[in-house]
Amino acid sequence: MPAHSVVYLCFGSLTKLSEAQLNELALGLESSGVPFLWVVKVPTWEPPAGWKERVGSRGMLVTGWAPQRDILQHPAVGAFVTHCGWNTGGIDRGAPVAGGRRAARHET
Repeated sequence: MPAHSVVYLCFGSLTKLSEAQLNELALGLESSGVPFLWVVKVPTWEPPAGWKERVGSRGMLVTGWAPQRDILQHPAVGAFVTHCGWNTGGIDRGAPVAGGRRAARHET
């Protein structure tokens, strides 16, 4: 993959996304056309029917743990989409961050 071309998505282990939210993210990634690595910590979730085939090798879905610090150091990673939790390891690795509040502890 070319440098800075991959979007890495991980919402942590405490953030709970609904199946509908996960499906919308999946369809958004599909329609974006960009390469991605998406870590979903819901081992029972399955993407919409046919999604893996339509995305092909442009996208990678990991269910479970992934080495986030190592991923964020990889030169292909160009963006990090996260929940911005207090323990977002590797956020200092240089990839631009797109974050969104997902829990009450993020209230200001």
